[in-house]
Amino acid sequence: MSTKPLPFSKFIWIPIMIAALATIMMAVDIHLGSKKVYGGAVCTFIAFQAWAMYFMAGCNIKDGIRVLLGYIGGIAASIAIIELATLDVSVKYMGDYKFLIPVFLVVILVICAERVPMIDFVPAWFVSAGMYFAMTNFWGTGTESTFEFHQSIALAIIVSCIWGLIFGFVTVLLRGIYEKMVRSSN
Repeated sequence: MSTKPLPFSKFIWIPIMIAALATIMMAVDIHLGSKKVYGGAVCTFIAFQAWAMYFMAGCNIKDGIRVLLGYIGGIAASIAIIELATLDVSVKYMGDYKFLIPVFLVVILVICAERVPMIDFVPAWFVSAGMYFAMTNFWGTGTESTFEFHQSIALAIIVSCIWGLIFGFVTVLLRGIYEKMVRSSN
């Protein structure tokens, strides 16, 4: 059974609701400013990506967990690449190319994750890894390999991901309630 699209006069309230949620997310970010939350800053740009990943993964709690596990996997993959690339032998013999072999090896493992249930949402791995490397370049030189440095970036990404997933869940919940209410009143 297919459901007819809502008339625009009823549909418009869905974008307004999502815009209100996005505004709330931004207001919280402004309020927190550079304060630390659970060891890492809440990064709204990461939360927005996780919000979108929630929709791409399937819009339910199980798929939200898959996204979160993918983000954690992407963080682990990024740390592995950085650690392998900053080994003395890599730095000494590979110079500017020191990331090539670690990237090659780690990406093989990441792609193999698509064969393992619950960690198979590989797009989240890549988005998270991209965010991890962006954050290392933003917060440091991109080649730090200290536990505290990795921990601060990892926590920022994980907390921000969870924040975005919560907004994805709330969006789906509110939209479902609204559409059910509108359709039952017809």
